[in-house]
Amino acid sequence: MDTMEFVLALGYKADVIKKFFLELSSTGSNFTVSTASGDVEIHDSTAPDWKVTLIDTGLDSLTGERIARVGEYLKRRAFLSYLWRRCL
Repeated sequence: MDTMEFVLALGYKADVIKKFFLELSSTGSNFTVSTASGDVEIHDSTAPDWKVTLIDTGLDSLTGERIARVGEYLKRRAFLSYLWRRCL
């Protein structure tokens, strides 16, 4: 199966979402770390085959502005926009 590609326009909790994806392959796998170089070798990854581009578009950006800011990262014209808002 081909690698699935996603572009995420981040705002609220961007740091948490970025950390999740950075740690995704290591938290469910065995790995070796070279402390001198920082290189990490994953031995048996259980992570999905995804390529995720994470773009911090700002906390107060509206939907149109978020889409404009990630435009250069979109390869196709068709895309899915999912808006999640934190309700008070």
